[in-house]
Amino acid sequence: MATSLGDRWAEVVASIGALAEYYERGNLLLSLGTIRYLRRRAGGAVGGCGSLMDLGAGPGYMAEAAGCGRCRRCVLVDALPVGLRKAGWSPLMERVVAMYEWLPFRDESFGCATAGFSLRDSWSAGRALLEIRRSLRAGGRLVVLDLGKPSDPLRRLLVSLYWELASTLLSALMGPLGPLYSRLRLTYRRLPRNEFLRRALRSTFGKASLEELLGGGVIIAVATKSAPARPGRPGFPTGGSGPKS
Repeated sequence: MATSLGDRWAEVVASIGALAEYYERGNLLLSLGTIRYLRRRAGGAVGGCGSLMDLGAGPGYMAEAAGCGRCRRCVLVDALPVGLRKAGWSPLMERVVAMYEWLPFRDESFGCATAGFSLRDSWSAGRALLEIRRSLRAGGRLVVLDLGKPSDPLRRLLVSLYWELASTLLSALMGPLGPLYSRLRLTYRRLPRNEFLRRALRSTFGKASLEELLGGGVIIAVATKSAPARPGRPGFPTGGSGPKS
């Protein structure tokens, strides 16, 4: 089962960059107007850590929902600078351009991490999880808010049909930018089932729980770093030497 973008990473990320101005409107439509509620709910699962790393941060919407810039120090991480430029300013907030698979931080630099609709955009989800774990302190928590793929065949079919139809309609509404948006469907097609993600998080971090929302079409997963990293793969393939430009 494909779980990472791999050789399609550069293509998908370039599309995200080109659509940055319209991405939030698309999220609002695809989530049936619930995107802000979902972020607040995921942000509430972060807990009371003092320093947070937000992966795939873009303008910082997920970080804001988690209290960044108000009550905790945070670092917004994104492979694309275009979204980070739109983030608000705070003396407690920094911006870093980096891939999830090669984070430029020392071991155990953060108390918690968030990934809002971004983990599925990674070049290698397995390597990204290992890097996130390395960057978290013992007891640190990763909160993942993302699209979901239910294990139940009927629900999985219904959710898949919804995302396909909704993204097709949105592509049509985008006019000349439609073909760029249609490429983003690949991220859902390669998405693992929800239970696979939960097992991968538990294997990598030690503890993990996963809540399904909107019929399983959206998930909030919480992983807590406990036992030392296990050798070998964390459930996802870790990939090779890096994406090709």
